[in-house]
Amino acid sequence: MKRKAIIVTTIFLLSLFMFQMSSMMIMTSVAQNDTTVEIEIITQSLPEQPFVDSIRTFVLHFDKKAMFNNFVDSYNPVEELTFSNLKMVALEDYLSKKDEYRKIDGVDAVLDITDSKFYFYDQPEETEYIMLDSSGVKQTLQTRDLLNIDALWSLGYTGSNTVVYDIDSGIYADHLDFETRILGTSQSFLLTIYGAPTDDHTITDLNGHGTHTAGIAAGGGIANGDYIGMAPDADILVAKIGGAGSVVYALAGIAAMDYGLTIGVDVVNLSWGGGDSEGMDLTEIAVEEMIAQGVVVAAAAGNAGDSGFYSLDSPGSAPNALSVAGTTVTGGRYAVSSNGPTAEGYPKPDIAAPGMDIMSCGMDNPSAYVMKSGTSMATPHIAGGVAVLIEALKDQGILYDAGLIKAALMKSADLGTNSYLSNGAGLANFGTAYTTIQSAPTNGSGFPVILYAHPYFPIIDYQNIPQGFHAELFVQSVSSTPWEDLDPVLSGNITTILDLNTTSVTGPWTKNFYLAINVPDDAPIGLYTGVITYETATGVTTNTPIEITVKEGKGKILYARLFTDYGIDNLLGQYYYAIEDLLSKGIAVNEYRLVNITGEENVITEDLLNQYDAIWIPDPFELRLDETYAISGYTEITDSEITAIQNYVAGGGGLFVDFLGLSSQETPAGDRNLGTNITRLNELTSIYGIEASSALFDFGAPVKVPVTKTHAVTEGVDFIDHYGTTLTVTDDAIALAKYNNKPTVALWENLAGGRVLITSTNFHIDTQGYRDLYNSGTQNEIFAINAFNWLTAREKITADYTVDETGVDFDIYSLDPLANIDASVRIVDPTGSTFYYVDLTDVGGGLYSYRLDYTDEGIYTFILESADDKWIGEFLF
Repeated sequence: MKRKAIIVTTIFLLSLFMFQMSSMMIMTSVAQNDTTVEIEIITQSLPEQPFVDSIRTFVLHFDKKAMFNNFVDSYNPVEELTFSNLKMVALEDYLSKKDEYRKIDGVDAVLDITDSKFYFYDQPEETEYIMLDSSGVKQTLQTRDLLNIDALWSLGYTGSNTVVYDIDSGIYADHLDFETRILGTSQSFLLTIYGAPTDDHTITDLNGHGTHTAGIAAGGGIANGDYIGMAPDADILVAKIGGAGSVVYALAGIAAMDYGLTIGVDVVNLSWGGGDSEGMDLTEIAVEEMIAQGVVVAAAAGNAGDSGFYSLDSPGSAPNALSVAGTTVTGGRYAVSSNGPTAEGYPKPDIAAPGMDIMSCGMDNPSAYVMKSGTSMATPHIAGGVAVLIEALKDQGILYDAGLIKAALMKSADLGTNSYLSNGAGLANFGTAYTTIQSAPTNGSGFPVILYAHPYFPIIDYQNIPQGFHAELFVQSVSSTPWEDLDPVLSGNITTILDLNTTSVTGPWTKNFYLAINVPDDAPIGLYTGVITYETATGVTTNTPIEITVKEGKGKILYARLFTDYGIDNLLGQYYYAIEDLLSKGIAVNEYRLVNITGEENVITEDLLNQYDAIWIPDPFELRLDETYAISGYTEITDSEITAIQNYVAGGGGLFVDFLGLSSQETPAGDRNLGTNITRLNELTSIYGIEASSALFDFGAPVKVPVTKTHAVTEGVDFIDHYGTTLTVTDDAIALAKYNNKPTVALWENLAGGRVLITSTNFHIDTQGYRDLYNSGTQNEIFAINAFNWLTAREKITADYTVDETGVDFDIYSLDPLANIDASVRIVDPTGSTFYYVDLTDVGGGLYSYRLDYTDEGIYTFILESADDKWIGEFLF
């Protein structure tokens, strides 16, 4: 499921991480039968859009407090929009001024949040409210046992003298479980100055989400002891940033975080978020500021687990935050919980807690409880547990900070058989975390030294890879004393195919190190092993073992990720199943992102392309707003890169492009046309007789479209899924599938072996479409396998033909003169079908000829096959 309609990530859906079918899907229902859902294609093309220097809302972040103060003194911004603890200022100005703000001394980020807006998703049906005398299922007791909070409770630690800060939809203050513990300094930020339509100065919960999360973190269990929270004696500071209207505004969340630093809190619960993209966004920066000032931040991973990897959301993607995955109430894998890594590729989530079928405080009456699910429910388990842990550390006089607590929780967690990209370090164990801190050696300042690294690398999909494979990933350490960490060391024969950059790109506590897998095309086949060793100056060590098996390579695809900023377009994101199959078949799919392991920008050149059989460009090019200016931050393709790709194809290379096109979306600033830069795309593809339509398409459900042309790419395929615009096909290009008689898939090839495949959708190869889950009766997987086989074939076959009244004359070209070519004919007529092999006339040098004579009326199919390629021609007589 997809986040295709989400353009920016700085205003969040408060209940995003309660259970829903998906946080990444554009549509709310999917056809699962033969009935197709109509997609409206608006036939008018977009007019040329003049640049409009519109008023925008910016947030400026300063790297130093002195620079922030200088700006405030000089510019006198609105007081309520000046967030001194976060070193942020919000202001309105013209779009053209954005670059000027970037040049101000001390400004390290200028964030445009004008169109940033998420909505509440429909919630699942809740259980009936549980009253005081109801037995129910003791979900809260089960999860309490699962996280071993009793080990601290038994020592008398229940969260006293700590403050849990719940930034959410408010609270039902009359619930018995919150008696006397809601701080009078609790505050609503659901105000017009922060973008809300009206001012709401109360902390009264109109939604139920905040009441539920507060109960999990710090409910007292007074109304029913079975549903007691993790820190039943902690004080609760409430910040209301969402209401019944289901909208949360970015500035409300930022104001709430800034306020928490003013009041002074121990741990923050963030059971909300939105789509992650490369680079630090508004809430990630704010979270990092809170952590740097001593506050532990627990943030939900998200509920988009069905989208595969790279589905984890912001602000849980902030490097030093505790990103919380959800589990079942028995600790099992919870399918809806979002998977890492982050959009940048950093390993996440960090820790796991139960998030499925959790009973907590309801709003029906002061004794009511209700069951909810999602990583929204997992996160306050961690926040509440951290409050109890902090109480214990304070009582014992043990020095601590947010980094120590994160390192201790991850060091003591139980991953079981789960992947660290789904469950982080594993299920939290607060009792063991406490004893881990108690028993840890200390440095010269008396600070406990704890060091954690993931227990294995790489993820399972990269444990068996073909020759020629290249990937740029991250390995991670989490340290309580980062200023004393030594450089990590890579050892073993794995060093012949791995390159480790020992300079961390994040810090201070959570360090992410670039690790490039570079398997030469002629690398010896077999097992490579090694270990990354992390060490502190005090001699505390940990390590990550590595095992990779290299197998025979049978092809190479350059995956050009640098021209899209969709987080789910990362290598193991929405195309996970397709890429997994390609790797298993020995096809190396090598991802090129914005920058390489050295920090330099990646550029597509002919020299680079000539190392590959094909280039795959997903979701190009830059995301646009009315095609007047870019609102995303990734690289636009250059003229020289377009020329390089076209020259590469002319010389025999393959090109695959999948995209959606343009759609109209509502934003706070009005309707906007969002999606692919059609003009730029057509500058690449029009040379092949294939152009994308600039007509808008309506966001509905995918339809299945019929295949209209027999070809090696469509062999065995009757229908594929479609969700996007259409194509114009002219000259020598061939349309393979159509919707309402408009092409949706087209290809082109030349006699040098150059091959181009363009699809105005990617729903046929995403995690749902590839498994034929959108519509029954589709053959998306077969189509994808055929397509990639065709694009990466090394014994390529092409043919020219001339049709006359009695048959067809073929001129056949084998790009490998030594390849064995099999030829066959299949005839289907009213009496049945006939199949037979034929001999070609060898002209020499890889050239062949053949004459196919018609006999009876029917459909004649001529098939040419090499070891890895196929050519199919179909003729009606």
